[in-house]
Amino acid sequence: MRSLLLGWAVLAACGQVNPQRDAADPPSGDAALGAWSTPVPVAELNGPSIDQDPTLTADGLQVVFVSDRPGALGADDLWSATRATPGAPFGAPTLIPNVSSASSEQHPWISPDGLLMYFSSDRAGTSDIFVTVRASRTAPWSTPSAVAELNTPSLEQVGGMTADLLTFAFVSDRSGPTTGRDIYISTRSTLTSPWSLPVVVTELATPGIESAPVFAGQGTAIYFVRDSDLYIADRIGGAIGAPRKIEELSTPSAEGDPHVTEDQRTLLFSRDADIYISTR
Repeated sequence: MRSLLLGWAVLAACGQVNPQRDAADPPSGDAALGAWSTPVPVAELNGPSIDQDPTLTADGLQVVFVSDRPGALGADDLWSATRATPGAPFGAPTLIPNVSSASSEQHPWISPDGLLMYFSSDRAGTSDIFVTVRASRTAPWSTPSAVAELNTPSLEQVGGMTADLLTFAFVSDRSGPTTGRDIYISTRSTLTSPWSLPVVVTELATPGIESAPVFAGQGTAIYFVRDSDLYIADRIGGAIGAPRKIEELSTPSAEGDPHVTEDQRTLLFSRDADIYISTR
C-alpha cells in the first residue's frame, strides 16, 4: 500500500490544491450560484432495497454508494457503478467484493482521481475509519486498513476531504462539547504523513446529531447534515462560519449523505432510502 500512496502523492502534488482565502474575500460563492433544482431520484442506482451514501469521482464517471440489495455480503456493503460520460446514466451497480465484508460498510468517500477510498466499517466491533487504495480505475482495491490515529473505542464515521487530500472531516461521538455526534477535523502535512489529533468543529456542534461533512469549493465550503436536513457553512482561512439550512432541499423526509462537486453545482444525497440528484 505504501508504494501506491507514494505514487499517488506525486500525482496530487501536480494537481489540485486547497488555497485558503483571506477573511476579506467574499464567502464561498454558494449564494451567487443560485438555488438548487428540485431533486430527482437517480433511478439506475435505486432499487427496492436501501441505497444511500453516494460519493463521486471528480470526472463524474464513477459513483460508490451503500446498499443492502441482494448480493450483499453483510448488512450494508459498498457498490460501484460507472458511465462513459458525465451526462449518461450509470451502468448496473456491482459489489466491491474485497472492500465489503460480512460486517456493515458505510459512508464511503472516494478521492477525485478514484484511486483512494475511505469508508466506515464495524468489522472491528464498532464503527471505525478504514482506507483502501488502487493503482488504476480498473485495478482491484487493496485490503482495507484501519486509520489508527483517527479511531477510538467510540463511533467514527467518514465524511470527506479537501481536494488536496490534506484536511479530513469526519464524525465521532467521542467525548466532546455535546452529548451527540459531532464533526471533527484532522490534517496532515503530506499525503503519506499520519493524521493529526482531531479537533472538534465547535462552530457546528449542537446537542443534535451532525453527520456526513464534505468539503467543496477548494475547501471554502463544508456541507453536512444536522439531524435530517442538509446544511452548508463557509470556511474562510480555516474558520467555519454560521451554518445555513439548504431550505429548497429540506422536506419532512430524512435528507442525508451529501456529495457535492468542487464547483458546487451538482449535489448527490440520500432521501429516506434512495439516492437523489440536484443541480444549479
